Amino acid sequence: MKRFILCLFLTAVVTSCDPASVMDANIENKTSQPLSLILFSSVVPNETLVLRPGETLLFQEGFSSTGGFLEPSLMEFDSVYIESTSQEILKVFDQNTAGKNIFNVDDYWIFSEPSKRFYKYDYQITAEDIE
Repeated sequence: MKRFILCLFLTAVVTSCDPASVMDANIENKTSQPLSLILFSSVVPNETLVLRPGETLLFQEGFSSTGGFLEPSLMEFDSVYIESTSQEILKVFDQNTAGKNIFNVDDYWIFSEPSKRFYKYDYQITAEDIE
């Protein structure tokens, strides 16, 4: 009887594990020119993404062992610059930039859930964004 209860307990523990959630956040260059996306921070090292025309790069990924909802975060960055290959600054974003803003995930990132608990976000840089 004790062996049966132990087996039942172990089965309950194994099957009660919470499902995991995964998140990918991509940035796509929909312009006809190569761009650099520079993420400035006073907290973590600065990051630079170099995007060829039409290229999509993984910007951020996330994992939750509790199965919770995930979304990208740029809170550790002070500002984001978009530069041309000649290092001309084409656009500057900070958390309070009006209009289309990379910091505003809810309004300007495209959200999809390709499968259960897999969250995908896409931010598109278009020619209109850098004019």
